[in-house]
Amino acid sequence: MPASSVSPNSLIRHTLAIRRTDLVLATVLYGLHQLGEALVPVIIGATIGAAISAADPGALALWIGILAADFLLLSFSYRLGARASMRAKQHGEHAVRMRLSARVLDPAGGIEEAPGDLLARADSDAGRIGAFAGMLATCIAAALVLIASTVMLLMASLPLGIVIMVGTVLLLIALGLASRPVQRRSRIEQDDRGRVIVLAEDLVRGLRVLRGLGASSAGARQYAEASGRALTTTLHATAGAATLTAVGAALTGTYLALITVLGGYLALTGSLTPGELVAALGLARFVIGPMDTLAFTGTAIARARASAERVAAILNTPTIRDHSGTGVAEAGTALELERVSPLPGRSAPLSLRLDPQRLTGIVTEDPRTAHALGALLARETDPESGTIRLGGIAFPDLDARDLRRRVLVSPHDAALFAGSLRDALTEAVHPGDLTPGGAARAQASATDGTTRARGAAPDETTPGSAARDDLATRAAHAAHVDEVAEQSPEGWAGDIGERGGTLSGGQRQRLSLARALAADPELLILHDPTTAVDAATEQLIAERVAALRTGRGTAVFTTSPAWLARCDRVIFLPAEALPSEGTHDLLTTSDARYLGAVLR
Repeated sequence: MPASSVSPNSLIRHTLAIRRTDLVLATVLYGLHQLGEALVPVIIGATIGAAISAADPGALALWIGILAADFLLLSFSYRLGARASMRAKQHGEHAVRMRLSARVLDPAGGIEEAPGDLLARADSDAGRIGAFAGMLATCIAAALVLIASTVMLLMASLPLGIVIMVGTVLLLIALGLASRPVQRRSRIEQDDRGRVIVLAEDLVRGLRVLRGLGASSAGARQYAEASGRALTTTLHATAGAATLTAVGAALTGTYLALITVLGGYLALTGSLTPGELVAALGLARFVIGPMDTLAFTGTAIARARASAERVAAILNTPTIRDHSGTGVAEAGTALELERVSPLPGRSAPLSLRLDPQRLTGIVTEDPRTAHALGALLARETDPESGTIRLGGIAFPDLDARDLRRRVLVSPHDAALFAGSLRDALTEAVHPGDLTPGGAARAQASATDGTTRARGAAPDETTPGSAARDDLATRAAHAAHVDEVAEQSPEGWAGDIGERGGTLSGGQRQRLSLARALAADPELLILHDPTTAVDAATEQLIAERVAALRTGRGTAVFTTSPAWLARCDRVIFLPAEALPSEGTHDLLTTSDARYLGAVLR
């Protein structure tokens, strides 16, 4: 089903409407600025005609004062107009990014483009759309002042005014035709740039693997080829934009030459006075600025529309899930899978039940099964057949936001955002996320002697902050993240870098686990949460998590004995047989395939 129906033109119109007040203000102020500039030659011409030719000192002083006031007007109007225009640009660009982000993060899914490509659209493409919103006021003001200048010229000389009107129409038509290739080249340029960003991201992520395979040079060669193609298309697009600008300059130059020749002829024949000639030639020279602005408008529109096409393509991507449900399951109810199939690594439909108050271990014989189940439980995908229910209500019939608050899936490769260690830990904890039970336990633990991690003191300025902070502190202690803070010179204020790049693999896993625990959902589903942690630390973390999640539903996809030994119940999912369940000790002694899966 389509997520929306957004055309490039409607996206641009919506972006312009975000700060319409600023656009109107900027248009008026830019118009006053350019009108002030247009009046400069008129005032000088009037000064020559009324003061200098007549040798009148008083009139000369008067017109000099008027000229000074005109410069004061155009100076301040430009400064204030530039501020309003920049606000329109920044807010328009931000609105496009937020709209794009909302679609990418929509639980209904459907977006399969690589992160690098999405980043290019949210950065460069959104920037070009916002830039057009920022310059639109200048374009409108240029057009209005061009009309006003033409009127003044018509009043001074009818032939000059007619030449300007005809030249302006011809210029705009020519620039409109010339801008079409620029739009096509700009779209190709942005596509190639996005592909280079995607390739760079893939190479950086897989650099260690490439080195291990001895394929670093091949990866570098592939990137160099893609970068070369992107450079070629960028130069091609830039050349097109430069050609369009050159065409505009040539036409405006020709136009000015015609005006100058015609004005000189009229002056020689006595149809224009010296003052009128100065004003007419000054206006003819001035209107080159607005015409250059209008010439560049064609390039800006072409680029903005090409970028709007790329953004609209994401916004219009069909969703793959229906999230129109409004049902809410009762608290503390079980999650059930009924004859869900097909799953990678399994040949038979799967049915199982996750208890809302127990720690359950799930062992899969094929790792692909765990990944697929995690995606189903996170509702990143829906099963092709079968049903998943929470409290007897099917996932599609549940309110999506309520489902995501109550059932949290923490993937094996959970992403971390740049910022401090404390921010990464508490980003999942918000006032509305604390369930009554979680808040009560957090408040109770504040007085049970639990040791606080360094730098994790609660903020007493907001309601419930002490409970939220204590919940995060207990989560950090359970996941052994407090040790990471203690080892950092800045403590909890230490920067973890982009995607947690300053942390080791084990530290990133512990921080991701702590963040999931701090969210305190009714049912927490973990996927191999400690594979990069040493055995002793893994034992400690499993013990602490089991204690912290007492009375809450927790499921762990793992083959680690440290976790499985502490599970109230273990479910084994063999590839071609019915599931079996029991305790870890029981399955170890009674099921050879389970033992093989755990020991592999």
